[in-house]
Amino acid sequence: MKYFLALFFLFFGCLQSWSQDTLQDTVIQSKIFVENANNTIIDKSGVDVIRYFNGDVRMYKDSVFMFCDSARLINNDLIALGNVVFVQTDTIKIFCDSLLYNGNTEIARLFDEVTLENGEERLFTESLVYNAKLKEAVYQDTAIMQFEETQLQSILGTYKVNEKKAYFSKEVVLENNELRLRTDSLEYFTDLKKALFVSPTRIVEKKRKIYCEDGFYDFISKRALFTGNPQLIENDDLATADSIRYNGLDSLLTLNGRAVYEKPTQLAQAESIVYNISTEQTSLNGNASFLDLKTGNKTTGEVLEYLGQEYKVKILGDAYYENESAQLTSDELEFDEDKGDGFARGDVIYVDTSSNISILSDELFIRDKTNLKAIGLESRPYIINNIDNDSLYLAADTLFSEELIFQDSLKDSLDFLIQIDVDTAKRFWAFDEVRILKSDFTAICDSLSFNDQDSIFKLFKNPVVWSDSTQFAGDTIYIHLENEKISHIEVLKNGFIIEQLEEGIFNQIKGRRVEVWFKDDQIDHMNVTGSAETLYFFQDDTEAYIGVNRTLCSHMTFYFEEKELKDIKFFKDPDSVLTPIHRTSPKTERLDGFDWQYHLSPLTLSDLTSKN
Repeated sequence: MKYFLALFFLFFGCLQSWSQDTLQDTVIQSKIFVENANNTIIDKSGVDVIRYFNGDVRMYKDSVFMFCDSARLINNDLIALGNVVFVQTDTIKIFCDSLLYNGNTEIARLFDEVTLENGEERLFTESLVYNAKLKEAVYQDTAIMQFEETQLQSILGTYKVNEKKAYFSKEVVLENNELRLRTDSLEYFTDLKKALFVSPTRIVEKKRKIYCEDGFYDFISKRALFTGNPQLIENDDLATADSIRYNGLDSLLTLNGRAVYEKPTQLAQAESIVYNISTEQTSLNGNASFLDLKTGNKTTGEVLEYLGQEYKVKILGDAYYENESAQLTSDELEFDEDKGDGFARGDVIYVDTSSNISILSDELFIRDKTNLKAIGLESRPYIINNIDNDSLYLAADTLFSEELIFQDSLKDSLDFLIQIDVDTAKRFWAFDEVRILKSDFTAICDSLSFNDQDSIFKLFKNPVVWSDSTQFAGDTIYIHLENEKISHIEVLKNGFIIEQLEEGIFNQIKGRRVEVWFKDDQIDHMNVTGSAETLYFFQDDTEAYIGVNRTLCSHMTFYFEEKELKDIKFFKDPDSVLTPIHRTSPKTERLDGFDWQYHLSPLTLSDLTSKN
């Protein structure tokens, strides 16, 4: 038992001794220690002992080291004067003229020409409160922070070293070689070199002005985000969106949400706009539209890409382009505004608003803005031409349209010859299995041309035209338009006209040249010249056939009223034979070369566009 008690008291004594040493070390560590001073005065006359230090004063507490010309220490409160240096763990250095430091709270108050250094960052102010425990500096009377080539100034601020953040408020101004920023509140991340805007902010760059209410700017990556009613002005250009992103390294400007980019003569709108400042390439995405305010040209689509320096436009998804004389829609469109060359693909509709002509195709090639080539992949391209309050449909394997600009000398000659003003002329060609459909006539041929100066459709290579129950055929057929109405039809070489009276019975006219003239949308008269020949059935008042007449002469003229033949004149020794109907077989009466082809007549739009 004696040994146990002796061991217990020995252990208790050691424990008490250890506790006293630990408490004493804690007290020592919480004190400010003066390592050096040239002179020291201790005043014990008052309640508290006052120690005065003068000349090359060096002090420390934990990780904090302080240097000054003179100091006064009362308990654990320090007043330092003259060339004060405050250092914490070799990372934070503060220079000032005077210092108040409480060793218990570890809060320092620094005055007069205060400079705080943390790596490459420097903070200048006239008064500063620094919490050494939290490594946090606060100023309330204007300060300037410098880092690399950037300077930041504000009236109020908090610098949190551990969190690597700084908060600035009231009249905040940030400046460097690239921009000047003004705001009322800003958060700065010191390690990331990133500024966060949390109040209305205005930024001025060399040629650019920016306004936002939220956002950030990254000084390392040169990236920025502007939100809260952002606006960007560059020269005379204005950009607005829900958010604006900027990438300085790639020179990319991105507008997201209700994006609008407006120039003095251009207006771009989309759900988002991406603009490359260096190359001037622009991408409009989502309900995109581009309007040339000077010319009125308008472009819309789901995606619109504009290569500014190359003057090229690419549109994807519901593409639409409009200028002063034409409109174009398609699934995809590429266009070079400088050269006037382009390409459209997918459900292409081109409308020439000046001539009321539309071209529909799978693909459309554009050269010099007005020269067109339309081709079909799944179905044949076709045009719609509004004539006489009606629509003329024309389809072929390939369609061409060209605008000719006449030189002054040629223009004068044409003015004299055709007595009209000639500046430009539009010509149109159709190749391979041309088919035409209109309410009052249809036609087929191998190829076709049209010139809007003479308003003549020229049908080549065995063309056939049907009007009501009449068929016109020949080597070449000209259809003349006047005031958007058919004025007359010319059948050149081997003209053959067939009128169906009923199944198998036909009136027939043939000659080297046939001219049919129209009046009030009806046949007025018809001339047949060169080996003219006719086979004509006579009918009585009950429309019963009474005979068939065959006539051969050099020239014939037929006169009509209300679509009915009223008179025929034969010129130069006509040879005519009239045969009673009972001595003929009406359904076998044919002139040489007879070929009734009505089964080839296109009756629907599908007949025109089908490749079969």
